[in-house]
Order: sequence, then structure tokens, then C-alpha cells
Amino acid sequence: MKSQILESLQLEDQWKAFWQGQKDLIIISPLGKITELPKEFALLAGSFNPLHQGHQKLAQVVEGLINKPVVFELSIANVDKAWLDETTVLKRVSQFIGYNTLAISKSATFMEKARLFGGCYYVLGYDTALRIFSPKYYERAEDITQSLKTIIEKGGKFLVAARIQGSELKSLRDLPIPKNLEPFFLEIPVDLFRVDISSTILRSQGKNL
Repeated sequence: MKSQILESLQLEDQWKAFWQGQKDLIIISPLGKITELPKEFALLAGSFNPLHQGHQKLAQVVEGLINKPVVFELSIANVDKAWLDETTVLKRVSQFIGYNTLAISKSATFMEKARLFGGCYYVLGYDTALRIFSPKYYERAEDITQSLKTIIEKGGKFLVAARIQGSELKSLRDLPIPKNLEPFFLEIPVDLFRVDISSTILRSQGKNL
């Protein structure tokens, strides 16, 4: 059944346009149909290789906290890895059929995501949130704060979940957030969400796509 849905998806004009470089974003419903973004939502970005219970639990908790749906996002572009091809993306899309809405984009950075998704909630694990503050991903150190201000001016807010880093549990309080931007970074309480499993661990166990 999923293979038939994916084959039908590939025939959609918007799907073709995305892979031909004519569109930067497509939204796929749980039924495998091209759809639109909700008016208000939270965005949970990842590689989903594979989608696992941590992602699903996080989405469930966020929806309970903000009373808005979570849209998952898979970007074919990545600042640290090679771009994903269509075959790989279809495999990852198959995990969302019958489960949740999935956005597929070409946005490698949160600045690029903000241009596409605007003033939504951006859901981050601590490890991803820390990369937002890493000079590695900016031309100049001062660009970090300016980029965050631009996202916030579009209405964006960040929801941060604690993650294990080494042997320590790191959370929102451990991030180097400028004082004036602190109100736009919200903590997902550890007592509501803490799942230490990761896609990296699962891939090491041979559970990749």
C-alpha cells in the first residue's frame, strides 16, 4: 500500500517541480497527498534516518504544551552532509504515511527555514540548539545574534528539549542565549520529555534507511 501511495506522489506536479528546482517546499499529508501548512504549527526538523519513538514522543509533548499541531520537516540540504536524493527521500517519506504531516524543503539553516515557515515554533533538541550558536555556521560571530533576531522578528520561537551530551544532561539553561533573546527560547520540561535514544544510535545498530 505505501509503495502505491509513493508512486502516486511521484506523479504529482508539485513533487516533480520540487525535484526540478522549481519549488523549495512541498507538504505531504499523512495520506501521502500534497497539502498546505496549517495556519499555526510547530516545526520539528530532522533527518529521520530512522524516525523513532523519541521523535514521536517529542511531537506528542509539544502538541500538548502549545495546543498546535507538529509538522515534521526533512530538508534535502544539510550544512554538514551531502544533499539527499529522491530515492532516499521517498524511503524516509514512507515512515510518515499514516502517521503525520511532513514538509520537504531545501532549507539547510534555520534562517532559511524562517523564510519558508515564518513565525512558527521551532522544536529543537539541545544538541541542535547548540549548533545555532556555533560560529562554524556563520561568516562572522556577530551574525549569530542577527540571524536569531531575524527569525524572531518573523514570529519564530524556539522550544528546546534536554539531551544527554557525553555523560551530562544538558538543557536550555546551558545554552549561550543572549539576555535579550531569552524570552523567545522556551524549555520543554524534562519531566514531560526525556528520551535518550537517537537516530545515530539506531543507525549504529543497523536500523537506518
